Amino acid sequence: MSVALLGIADVGLEANQVGDAGSPTRVLSMKAVKKQRTCQWIEGPPADQAETLVQQLADKGLIG
Repeated sequence: MSVALLGIADVGLEANQVGDAGSPTRVLSMKAVKKQRTCQWIEGPPADQAETLVQQLADKGLIG
């Protein structure tokens, strides 16, 4: 199976319509974001661990 390689002219576009020049999006600023992550160990047999995890996710509204 071969893959056709198309250039911008092949699809009816010009250089000013693609890439940075053609993008309507402009990045005004960027900043580092600190993520507050926590880790919790769930003790017990696997079935109890799964039940606890499901309950915690449901309590947070992450699953229904």
